[in-house]
Amino acid sequence: MITIWRIKDWVCVSFKPAHKGSVTDLDVNPSGKVMISCGRDNNVRLWDMTSSKELYSRSTKGRSYDRVRSCGGVLAAKAS
Repeated sequence: MITIWRIKDWVCVSFKPAHKGSVTDLDVNPSGKVMISCGRDNNVRLWDMTSSKELYSRSTKGRSYDRVRSCGGVLAAKAS
């Protein structure tokens, strides 16, 4: 589950079941518009932060992603 909070008043603005297992990492692009997450379900997902909708999902069989980063317009995921 990923929960998005509005910091100025700590109101929950969105929550989504994001992965079938636990979420292992997430990062938000510096623009604040895209988030990347990875989980124990061997998926990396991209999310639209304004609509909370999933934009893309990538699965790998047998490899679990444990780290994701967003930097300089590049989204990266590291498999363990």
